Amino acid sequence: MIPYSAIQGYSMLRSSISDAALADLSAVMGSVASEPTVVQREALRELVPLLGDQYSEATSMVAAEFYAELQSLQDIRKPVAPDIVPLTDRKRWRSLVDWSADDYVFQHLGPSMVYSRLAGGVTRTLTETAADTMIGNAEVQGGLSAQRVPKPGCCAFCSMIASRGAVYSPESAAGVVGRGSPVGSSREAKAIRPRGSRKLGEKFHDFCRCEVVVVTADNYVDLQSIEKKHLDAYLDAAKNADDGRSLRWKETTLKDGTTKRKHYWVKDGKQHTSSDKTSDILAAMRAELGTK
Repeated sequence: MIPYSAIQGYSMLRSSISDAALADLSAVMGSVASEPTVVQREALRELVPLLGDQYSEATSMVAAEFYAELQSLQDIRKPVAPDIVPLTDRKRWRSLVDWSADDYVFQHLGPSMVYSRLAGGVTRTLTETAADTMIGNAEVQGGLSAQRVPKPGCCAFCSMIASRGAVYSPESAAGVVGRGSPVGSSREAKAIRPRGSRKLGEKFHDFCRCEVVVVTADNYVDLQSIEKKHLDAYLDAAKNADDGRSLRWKETTLKDGTTKRKHYWVKDGKQHTSSDKTSDILAAMRAELGTK
């Protein structure tokens, strides 16, 4: 078992990098605040990718160093030399700027919303970078699993993912999240591949600062009271979401005379999809945990 305290130092260091990135972002916006909207946007398109590259590299370096610590902490016999992930494609940073700072946002929602959108996207990208570094190195190592470690006070979405345990495979939702989800199976990979070539640390949201930690097959991170609180909230919400939900089907006759049934769920007289159930669970967990 890896104690939660072992993760806290890494998490604090990651947070300090994200905080510094947002401070620099604020300074960049302040330096051009008196300029016309088009000038501000072009300045952001030029400077945000530079800022993003700087802090993404720092984030990946810190994550790689912590990966090495985790290998030592878990007595991995043949540890690999951890690598950092390639820098995010600058087109992605510019797309974030274009979405955050379009004319409508500037004119109708104001510069504060431009900053909020940019800050959320930058924070999420740095969290993804840390997760990608962990999972990419784990795939090179082979034989490891990945556990999502939520921060205290995290949102209901992250709480739900962390509470589900080992129900996700490496190919779905992060290769991450819980105990027993194997990451990689051999040492064939020579280096961490860039984001986009496969799903790495997927499923994070704006402002998300959860961590992904790799563990050996018989190991896990002890989340202590955080785990119990989140798991209890998830189990209660999932049970309540199923109450009054019934399975129905629609039968159709095919041209060859055979019949085919299409199954669907119904609740309160209306069709109730898996997405509807997830929304119900999130709403209940938000109310229970007092989070967004």
